[in-house]
Amino acid sequence: MMYLTIASLIILGGFIVISVRLFGLLKSYSSYAARWKEKYPIKNMNLWSIVTIVVAFLQLIPMITSLEGSMIQFVAFLVPCYLVAVALTSNYQEDRRQKIWHYIFTALCASGFIVYVAAGLHLWWLTPAVIAYFFFFYAFPSRTIVTSAVLWLECALFATAHIVELIPGA
Repeated sequence: MMYLTIASLIILGGFIVISVRLFGLLKSYSSYAARWKEKYPIKNMNLWSIVTIVVAFLQLIPMITSLEGSMIQFVAFLVPCYLVAVALTSNYQEDRRQKIWHYIFTALCASGFIVYVAAGLHLWWLTPAVIAYFFFFYAFPSRTIVTSAVLWLECALFATAHIVELIPGA
């Protein structure tokens, strides 16, 4: 399972770094979907969606097995599924219906993940610690706390998702 998590971390981390290098810091991770679609169009899909779906499926098995036997194991299944739904609504800036669903799935994914880490793995302290790290070492020094706060929060949640899977016994 650790190899799936490491592969997911490398793919997602590398993709975020490449996206930031190509397009600069945008307001959220989802904002990069339109930029990738403009620069590298793929019929009926975009590179951002493909990478996000691959990352979600790579995290699916480690997340489910980490809560094996728990009453909230279904949350570990739903979080990657919501991430796939977010990726499938990548035209949210142009289509009103997709925008509504995109925001709903994004909120469900984030809140489900927090439940997964805090209640399922009993690591309630980890998410705030990683968020504080990202804001203190990246957002404040780069003076992008206002313009890219959601991006920094999403990066912190993505990092936490991978960190908890790499902690032995978590």
